[in-house]
Amino acid sequence: MTSRRTLQALHELSVEIRELDLGTEVQRVAWPITPLQFYRDFVSRNKPCLLTGAINHWPALSLWNQTYLSHKLHVKQVTVAVTPDGRADAVCNVAVQSTDCSDHKPHFVLPLERQMPMADFLQHLQHQQASGKRRSSLRIGKQVADAVKAGVNTISEDRNASQQEVMYIQQQNGNFTSHFPELASDVDSNLPWASEAFGAPPDAVNLWIGNDQSVTSFHKDHYENLYAVVTGEKLFTLLPPCDAYRMHLAHYPLATCTDSPHGLHVTPSGDSQQVLWCPVEDLAGAPCSVQHQQHFPAYFNAALPKPMRISVKAGEVLFLPSLWWHQVEQKAGKDNMVVAINYWYDMPFDCKYAYFKLVESLAGSDADCNIGKQHEACTSTALQTCDEQLLAEVHLCRPTTISC
Repeated sequence: MTSRRTLQALHELSVEIRELDLGTEVQRVAWPITPLQFYRDFVSRNKPCLLTGAINHWPALSLWNQTYLSHKLHVKQVTVAVTPDGRADAVCNVAVQSTDCSDHKPHFVLPLERQMPMADFLQHLQHQQASGKRRSSLRIGKQVADAVKAGVNTISEDRNASQQEVMYIQQQNGNFTSHFPELASDVDSNLPWASEAFGAPPDAVNLWIGNDQSVTSFHKDHYENLYAVVTGEKLFTLLPPCDAYRMHLAHYPLATCTDSPHGLHVTPSGDSQQVLWCPVEDLAGAPCSVQHQQHFPAYFNAALPKPMRISVKAGEVLFLPSLWWHQVEQKAGKDNMVVAINYWYDMPFDCKYAYFKLVESLAGSDADCNIGKQHEACTSTALQTCDEQLLAEVHLCRPTTISC
């Protein structure tokens, strides 16, 4: 079990890193910025920023609407992630058959990958948004009593057949460069100032197209990420790498979305494969249930710093440093679409990574209570009280902040 002293040190780190450097909001930076400034002020400090004006010259900002994309890519076959609720690669409760009855257990759910013409995909987005159907909140306590025990979203087998399909182009394999050469002249193949700062071109450039229905669950990437929104808006919820102990990481069995005669079906894989993932969901504008907050006390502890939220609008670029935890929501723009390009630059495995692995190791030393597996071993109320007591002690013993 994580010692009281270790947990206190992790809490203190979360507080002090924000007081000394990160602050509580993502810094906005107006273009121009030199590669040296970008590297010195943000990359070297593993600190996010929002860049305005950096891609104003892109033709895509005025061209990329449904008419243009349909014309350029009309019959082109694209790979689309399909889910019943817009949550691809996320932890959800899935109905599983036991010897006595149907039960709901948390699984890491992979989307169905479907090939279809680009025009059909765009038409689906338009129809789905125009129908007025919004992504429903599937937090615990809203569907089945069993979901309360697991504290995560619920996908029941009975609901899959009647639930509409949510589609999202989200392949993260350099799909823009390899699959969409028709659009290459509308954006930069790399961001020259960033490539100079990182000392190399991007390792991958990805295209993302979806609507309000899709949500990307909390995760981290081993890449330096520059995320450029072309149309619509993305809302990022961010926590620094040192907050790994707050993410309640656990191993979950695998499930996949598949086609069936009755619609999209979520099926447990049934094998021993497990995925380490964060089950916490914290959507803006959709208050969490009390049960959800109580089940994930390290994340929702009011005594700890709040996550940063930043809205990235069309024409803006977010620098998301490597290893930062992030959840992404979307707000559709023109033609009911959200379109973005992101550039992944390789992360150096240097001292920063070593520091992160240390924090991760300290956080993971108690997988049965604060940050791991299903924590029946300790009540969330007791853990919340313990966290608040430790934070009070941290504030009492921490030295006065130095003014520069």
